[in-house]
Order: sequence, then C-alpha cells, then structure tokens
Amino acid sequence: MSLAVSAVVLPTTPVAAAAVTTEPTVRLVVSHDRSTSGGDLVDAISDDVAASHPRDVPELATSTLDVPVSEASTAVADLNGVDGVTSVHVDHRATMSTGVVPNDPLWSSQSTLVSMGVPDAWTQSTGSASAVIAVIDTGVDPTPDLGSRLMAGYDFVHSDSNPADDNGHGSDVASIIAAGGNDGATMAGVCWTCRVLPVKVLDSNGSGYMSDVASGIVWATNQGATVINLSLGSPSADISVSNAVNYAVAHDVVVLAAAGNDGSTNHSYPGADDNVVAVAAHDPSGALYSWSQRGSSWVDVSAPGCNVADGGGSPGTFCGTSSATPMAAGAVGLLRSYNPSANRGAVINALTSTATALATAGQVASGRINAAAAMNAMPPPPGISSTPPPTDVDGPTVSIDSPSDLRSGVVSTIVHASDPSGVSVVALSTGSTVLGTGWIGPDGASVIQWDSSAYGDSTVALTVGAVDSVGNHSTATGSVTVDNAAPKVGLWSTSNGQTVTGAFGVAVGATDGNGAKVTLVVANGRWVAGFAGNSLRTVVVTPWTNGPLLVVAVTVDQSGHVAFSNAISVKVRLKSRSRGRH
Repeated sequence: MSLAVSAVVLPTTPVAAAAVTTEPTVRLVVSHDRSTSGGDLVDAISDDVAASHPRDVPELATSTLDVPVSEASTAVADLNGVDGVTSVHVDHRATMSTGVVPNDPLWSSQSTLVSMGVPDAWTQSTGSASAVIAVIDTGVDPTPDLGSRLMAGYDFVHSDSNPADDNGHGSDVASIIAAGGNDGATMAGVCWTCRVLPVKVLDSNGSGYMSDVASGIVWATNQGATVINLSLGSPSADISVSNAVNYAVAHDVVVLAAAGNDGSTNHSYPGADDNVVAVAAHDPSGALYSWSQRGSSWVDVSAPGCNVADGGGSPGTFCGTSSATPMAAGAVGLLRSYNPSANRGAVINALTSTATALATAGQVASGRINAAAAMNAMPPPPGISSTPPPTDVDGPTVSIDSPSDLRSGVVSTIVHASDPSGVSVVALSTGSTVLGTGWIGPDGASVIQWDSSAYGDSTVALTVGAVDSVGNHSTATGSVTVDNAAPKVGLWSTSNGQTVTGAFGVAVGATDGNGAKVTLVVANGRWVAGFAGNSLRTVVVTPWTNGPLLVVAVTVDQSGHVAFSNAISVKVRLKSRSRGRH
C-alpha cells in the first residue's frame, strides 16, 4: 500500500441524531513567531467562529486548529491579521495507500528477501539495537515477533502515548522491517534485531494531517531514531514536512518514503523532497509494477513490492510501495547496524551506488536494492582497515557568527559552512527547538532568521548542523544575547500621599536583564536625578513651590525599551519666612 494525499480532504460528517448534524471541519496550519501559541490564535479569532483543538509544534514555530468549513475563510482572514503570524494555510490530508493485492495465492515463502540479497547481508549483520527505525504510520501493535524491541511511542492523532494500530497498516510495515528471525515464529524481518519506534500520525482510515507527519518526524528524531520509514505520501509539497525532514537530516537520520501507487510519474511528498530516499516497487522479474509511481528525477531506488507481512493477525501478502519502503528501511537498518559510526551519506551512497539498474531506463535514479552488495560497499566498522579509503570522510567546516552586541526581535544569524564536496543543508537550533534551515550560498554563508522574542533577556545557546553532499555531518556552537524584555522601575517613599514642608526622600529601583542604560527621575516635569545601570538608591527631592508635586521615573534599557514607574504624589507646603520690623 502507498499513501496518496489530496490537497484538502474533508472528514465525513457524523450524524449525532435524526435531525442533528455536525458540520465538517478543516485544519488550519499557522506559522508564527515563537511567542505565539495556539491558544492565542483561538482568542484572536472572531467569537462566532467555532475554533477548536489548538496544538503547538514549537520546534517548527507552527500551531494547528480546527474550524468549521463554512467559517474557514473568516478564520483565515482573522489569523492573517494577528501580529507575529507569517502564514496560514489549510492542512493537507494524507491517506494510507489502499494497497494493491494481486490475485495470486498467499506466498508460502519470503522469496523477496532472497531476491534483494538479504540472506547474504545477514552473514555480516542481522541488525543491532543501536539502529532505531521509526515507523511513522497508523501505529504499531505489540507482537511476539517484535517483542521487547518495540519501543514506547507516541500517538499524534489522539495526542497520547499509546500508538495502538487501529488499521493494521503500520503493524504490517513494522513486521517487514523487524520481525524476529530464526526464532521459530511466523516470519523474518529484514533487520532482525533492530528496534522499532512507533509513531501514529494516521487514523483508523489511514488518513491524517501532514502537520502531524512533520511533528512525528521531529519527535522521532529527538527520541534517537537513526532511520525513519514513511509509507505514506501526498501529491502536495508541505513546507512543515520539508523543514522536519531537514531537521532529521541535520541530526544524521536516513529518511525513506513511499513513491506512491498511481502508476504515474507524478511526484509524491515527502518522497520527492531532496533529502528523502523515495522507494518504488518492483515485481519478481525486476521490473516496476504497473501501479508503482516512477521517475528518475525524484525516485531513488526500488524494492520488492509484494511481501509477506504479519502485523499480529494472520500472515498475508502486503503489496504496494508502502510494502517496498520497509524492505528498503530494513536494509538501511542493517547497514547502520553493521557500522553505527558511518554517517547518513555513507549509508545512502552504499545503498544507491550498488543498486541493480532496471531494464527500463528513466524509471528510478539508481535501480533495485541489493542488500548484500550495499553491505560490502559500506565503510568497515572501526578497527577494520578500509581499501581503498573513502575520499571524503570529514564533515563540513562550520561556524556561527556570535555578535558581541545585543539583538532583539527577529534575529538574522549568519552561518558559515564549506566542504570540498559541497554543503547540502544547514539547520540552526537551540536545544531541541529548530530555529530554521537553509542552504549555503556562493559566498559560503547562509542567513537564517528567527524570532527571539520568546527568549526575553538572555543568552541563547545556538547549534548549527551541516551536512555535505556525500553525507558527512558536523556541528558548531555559538550564542547571541537577546534583549526583548522591557526594564522595570519603581518608586517608594514614606511621604507618598502626605504633606511635606521641605526636602523628602524617594527610593528608586531600576533593573533590566541586560543592565539598564539610564534612569531619570522627574518631579513636575523638572529633572531631579539620573543614573546608569541597574540600581537601588534614594533620591532627595527638594520642592521649589507650594502645591501638588508628582515624582516619576523612566528607565531605558540597552536596546531602547522604555519603562515608566509608578508615581509618588505629595502636597508641598513650604514654611514662610518671617519679616522683621523696621
């Protein structure tokens, strides 16, 4: 099965009672600055729009919320008028491939493993717990054949930590990748001892939002996935998913996706993204199935398209590019297990450079996967000599400009990267939050803009990851001190509200996270005192006339943010001087 996604697919309208219906909804994806949340967006929409289910993806600076179809245009207009919102679009829906099940009887053996050279690859590795393969799909159910290698996952459809499979598609995918071998149970997966990380992004109908796919990729990357399997797709490119893929690539993850099952050269995303290995499906003769999507400009490899699968029910034949993709992902798991220190680029190069060309040219870029040949092309594990040595084993030279002056609001961070093989992508982050991705220009630099307003007055630690054209990965760190919070200033006096007959004291406190620049104290518009820096001091105010007197202070920080204090109010009654008699 493969995934096909239309630009917008509305959910069916449920019927609650004989005369009561619930209007279908669409999901809106809102990109915004990092100080904005989904709850803020709901509050900003007109009261007559029934917005619901806000959810934030802080790593991508996006939020999603559901609105009724009839109110979508109003909601979009309202959201586009919110400060800090940069774009609003209707979320694309992803649907699981319905799959292509041939009329042939159920296969009694896993001949596709033999045709892909897997048994010969097993002589060097049957997998390793260090290879974590994320199955981003309909969920994965526990089975004896996966055992303890099935890790704790997450369900983005229901926002909980129970990624149970209510469809069966994801469990079948997981069985092809990692069902235990040589254990006397059911079937053998490609990578016997790899671990499976289940991430549910598709519902019981095999349908889901691309924003959840993006969240799933980021989450799986943060959980330590080294391989990501996406047996799903959409005809529409999605910037959030592309950014999430770039985030995974910057963390040295190999991402694979199904090419799709409509038999055309139409692109399917994320398979057609530059940093994704797109997988087509071939038949026992080595030719692509008629239903497999194709095109050497974007499809990288092919794998057997009809395979034995057992997601916990009874074993059967599972056909489609959704079945071919886990065959490829399992092979990548073997390569990553054989040499865990080999980077993403070395793994992909071994997979693609050894693929067997298809009889019909122009259908895939490299050809049919040969797992045994790919294993032999891998850089040997540490301690085993390599002949000949790789020509490019070093990651890019990378650095971040760390300015000495303060920055506020939208910050433009300059990232430098260079490599003899060329730099394919850079990603800027702080902690696990993705601030932005980019490509290195002819001048060897990339300017990545990000919103610093969520970080107040602080020094933000930055990390840039860079990947060269052959997959070598390196990182560098830097920092920027941001000044976004206004200073604070306050006054206090025992004379407040009292009548004074002469000079009186006023305590002045001024502070800012990066140090106040100047504080001025003013009485009835006349300058009384001024000082620099954070300070707590007493100022003596000497009245010059009778009547009401108002004392205030104003503080300016290093970036020009201004704060005004509370007011101290007194009534002045100066003592009159007595006149002598002449």
